[in-house]
Amino acid sequence: MRTKPEPPPPLPPDNTPEEERRALLAEIKSTLAECEAQTKYIETTKFQVCASMVGLQGESDRNRIIWKGITEFANHAGSPDRIPEHLGMQLRATLILCTHSDDRPYEQSGSVFELDPFCDVHNLTKRTGVSVDEAFLTLAARMQAPFREMLAWIADPNRCDHSQRVRSLDFLLQQGNEGQSTYQYSVEDKFDDSGNIGSPWFYQKSPSSFASILAPIAKFIFEHLELYHDRVIPLDEAVPIVLCRREGCGKFAVSKRRTKDFCSDSCRTLSRQQEKPEEHAAYMRQYRRRNYSKRSK
Repeated sequence: MRTKPEPPPPLPPDNTPEEERRALLAEIKSTLAECEAQTKYIETTKFQVCASMVGLQGESDRNRIIWKGITEFANHAGSPDRIPEHLGMQLRATLILCTHSDDRPYEQSGSVFELDPFCDVHNLTKRTGVSVDEAFLTLAARMQAPFREMLAWIADPNRCDHSQRVRSLDFLLQQGNEGQSTYQYSVEDKFDDSGNIGSPWFYQKSPSSFASILAPIAKFIFEHLELYHDRVIPLDEAVPIVLCRREGCGKFAVSKRRTKDFCSDSCRTLSRQQEKPEEHAAYMRQYRRRNYSKRSK
């Protein structure tokens, strides 16, 4: 039984005929190219799977996918004891993307998906005897309310009072400071800045432990706020989300332009109806006359 892959063919000795040497080197080059293509395909597929899981199939912007996952979690309005499985899967995909610094999750992302690095999950399983999956869903439900309050603060800080701002900042710092997340680093022995015959990294980085399931997300948000404070990126790039202004909605959405104030076109229309009902009624009468009135013969 084969327990490990076959070793690569050895380089030809010096006395090998030139034609045979070229053929063997071409075979080695082809094998390396095939391995590299497979690796890139696997990594790209992982990224696309994460994007699809949070509801942005085909999206290539890692940050927008993460913000989409964040808003999906914050918008959940269900049981405070346990989030549903589908939301848990979206949250896991978001965590995978948050724990890696580029658009291609590394091989170690599997451990994040399996919740291996999260200390609070394993502490709860030891204390209560529930499964890892159930512990994750329970903890997510418990932390959803303060997370939503924090997200409302960064989405529209001027709509918050002072006490909410203080609680939100405390929560963000508690979950996202450096001590909450630890990583392992190892040097890369095959460095190549092009990425064609090696890896374009000086070292590999993989998640080691997180104090809580929201630590990677809070760290991601905190880092974006710091980039905005340092004037590296504009506000609409640092925090590309909105808190819907329609009374009675209050959902979050990933913004498409800076002036967007509503989570959807329907909420924008409903808000106009609520704020200016006379104008909306007059507009609808004109719209119906223009589009639905019978044409005179």
